[in-house]
Amino acid sequence: MNVTKTFEGLVEVFVYEANTLSTLVAEQEAKKAAKKKRFQYFDIVSIEPTA
Repeated sequence: MNVTKTFEGLVEVFVYEANTLSTLVAEQEAKKAAKKKRFQYFDIVSIEPTA
């Protein structure tokens, strides 16, 4: 996920590994984790299952 703290600010890559099979739950957990690190704007790039 691409995240920034300010609108049109410096874009950082944020990687979150979830222990769930649901992509919806993984997306919600990733957004919550990004908010805890004080990122306000984020764009989901991809959700990929790992083995």
